[in-house]
Amino acid sequence: WKFGNLHIQEVIDDYLHEVADTEKELAVSRQLLAYFKEYTDTYADLKRIDEIEVEDQEEFFLFWLIREITFDAELTPEIIRQVFQNFFNWLEISREVNLKDPFERLMTSHFDSIQNVLLCSRSYFNKNSLVDGIIQSNACGDQIVSGMFEIEKISKTGLIQIKDVHFNKKYLNVQINVGDPVKLITSTILSATIKPTAYVRRFVTIDYIFPLAAKPYIR
Repeated sequence: WKFGNLHIQEVIDDYLHEVADTEKELAVSRQLLAYFKEYTDTYADLKRIDEIEVEDQEEFFLFWLIREITFDAELTPEIIRQVFQNFFNWLEISREVNLKDPFERLMTSHFDSIQNVLLCSRSYFNKNSLVDGIIQSNACGDQIVSGMFEIEKISKTGLIQIKDVHFNKKYLNVQINVGDPVKLITSTILSATIKPTAYVRRFVTIDYIFPLAAKPYIR
């Protein structure tokens, strides 16, 4: 009987029906598992829970989910970890599908970097208007450069050196306004737009910030 129902949507529905969370906890679980279902269905094209591989978990937690929840400060890394830990524990017991061990390894290795990029993203958007950035980008015309940039160096003055992930071109001494007390770290990846100024380049917009481990999944 444990193997009779492995369709992802039905497994999630069964789990949410069985868990005895408080109303608030259940709402958060529904929200995060809806993201999980959306990823497996529309992005990864996975239908059964036992089709999910380690790489799928990495792509979901390191890239896809971070992109979706950047603006939702209530979904902290701690909450994400607890919700999926509970779900994967239940999954192993009720369906004998082991996603718990690879999840724990992923969190052990990358939890701090996930936390850092979300804190940096949210700090940036607290200090910078996304709409103003888009207006500036449009005003700069063909002077702007958009892409995925890996941070290679951070100077004591706060200027950073970045490299385009796809084209390997380097940009030196780029200004960025992320905001204290959150600090960017090297090997972080920025989905961003930069423009030249009189002396240096400057970030016009930052759309998302990802940990370095997300690099294989950035297209």
